[in-house]
Amino acid sequence: MSSEAKTQEEQSEQLVYAKVLEIGMYLGLVILFVTFGLYVSRAVAPAVPLEQVSNYWSHGVHGYLEAVNDNFLHMEKPPAGWTWGPSSTSTAASSRSGTRGPRSSWSHRNWTR
Repeated sequence: MSSEAKTQEEQSEQLVYAKVLEIGMYLGLVILFVTFGLYVSRAVAPAVPLEQVSNYWSHGVHGYLEAVNDNFLHMEKPPAGWTWGPSSTSTAASSRSGTRGPRSSWSHRNWTR
């Protein structure tokens, strides 16, 4: 294969990849606007009412999670990481889905997996 043909093939692959990124970006932007619209229109209630958000500003992360869990979420234990949903509290389920639960051994050393 000549150098020119290789360059054209690489460019076409780059254009396809750029198009996939563009579609993903616009899809994410639409999702962002839709969910923000649902939030602003109060079609979906926030986990912590806006009137009470300032009450928790002085708390550290652990204190905030404890207070919000006690007052609003009523989960078995405070959420950690990406475990805000009820289905992701199981470490076994999160391992199967590829996400990490609160008892994860994930660290910066594992980023290169």
